[in-house]
Amino acid sequence: MRLFPTVLGIIACAISCNFPVLAADEKLAPAESPSDESSSAAGKAEEKPEIVCTSPKGTFRIETVLTKAEDPADEYEQQYVVSTTDPNIREPLGEKYQAQSATYYVSPDEQWIFAQVHYGSGMGGARLYQRKKDFYFERVMDEKSIWKFFGKQALKGKKRPSDWGVEIVDFVAWSPDSARVHFSLRTGKRVTGKGSFGYYDWHAYYNVRSRKFELTDDLRALNRSAYVRPED
Repeated sequence: MRLFPTVLGIIACAISCNFPVLAADEKLAPAESPSDESSSAAGKAEEKPEIVCTSPKGTFRIETVLTKAEDPADEYEQQYVVSTTDPNIREPLGEKYQAQSATYYVSPDEQWIFAQVHYGSGMGGARLYQRKKDFYFERVMDEKSIWKFFGKQALKGKKRPSDWGVEIVDFVAWSPDSARVHFSLRTGKRVTGKGSFGYYDWHAYYNVRSRKFELTDDLRALNRSAYVRPED
């Protein structure tokens, strides 16, 4: 019996360190705001933008603006892609959401943004954005297609058990040529007194040029040890 192993996570981290990607937890100083603008409508007010990520070439940054409300249930946040040379030039990144923590990974060529999103305990998704014009990025993929591919490859078309409460997508790395994004998956459940079972660190690529998921021989070999169960 064993809990989810950590060895593969260490391998994934080592792989991601080979590529120039700046993560959201590398916080920079908050951006200066020309004024403390606030909106009195419906008792809501915008907080100062928080810089969560800067692109590899330094041409833009991603900022989060939290709109607070008297009722916390009415608070939401919006991400923006902001020009570093002219902060007045900015475009919304995706839709506004009630507060969800996310980490953003910009491709080396700055044409793609992979967002790793935290939904709650044991739940995490992903969104892939493609640069369309200037600083406007459009969402082209989310975790639904990722789990569909996992179901075909790992589960041979079978549905995951309904009691598997863990469902997490983890970013690993961008390829140096920005053609592929490498990610891993965790799904399964923990049984009190028995341990964990399911899949941990199941790896795959998404090719942004062909718009297809990929498994190489190396990843297939790595994925053979991704399935864990209490008696292992």
